[in-house]
Amino acid sequence: MLRNRPVGINPIHTPANTTPPPSKAEETRRFVESANRLGTHVQWWEVPGGVKLKLFDFTQGDAHVRADHGPALDDAAAFLAVSPWRRVWIIGHADKLESKNEKTLDWLSLKRAQRVWDQLAKRKAPKSQIIAMNGKGVMGAGAAISQAAPKHDEPGKFRMVEVLLMNMTILRELEEQKARLKAQGFEV
Repeated sequence: MLRNRPVGINPIHTPANTTPPPSKAEETRRFVESANRLGTHVQWWEVPGGVKLKLFDFTQGDAHVRADHGPALDDAAAFLAVSPWRRVWIIGHADKLESKNEKTLDWLSLKRAQRVWDQLAKRKAPKSQIIAMNGKGVMGAGAAISQAAPKHDEPGKFRMVEVLLMNMTILRELEEQKARLKAQGFEV
């Protein structure tokens, strides 16, 4: 009689691998740990709702991704593959030493962001996860820092691309909180 057989003897009844999939926090922790070993032209930060990866020291006036940015992009693509709820913002930057023309700086910073996206796409990062890609030249948030770069003798740190790997759940909650505050009459 087959009914009295214990479950697990027949391979069909054998329970599948019972290891639970890693949590979102565990995946983020793994990424941060691996990002810690990425090299000299890469920095990362864990930020509320995700991870910020910064690839810096692009060649002056050039948008090509450095070879030593490769391991960081490998890890970012792998992180996106196992985190389908994450979305990516890619922001390119240029510094004032690269050109006196603001439009050239904006173009160069956008080109850097596009090149990073191309590298992520080559590593099979899902295109549906890219939310925005833009270039800031020296007009963006890094303008004051970029202006100070020559004084600090580190201009390469401001020729960079920031890759924000964010959890959309957190962003949705923040938007809902802003809407509630606005409904209560607070300036947001």
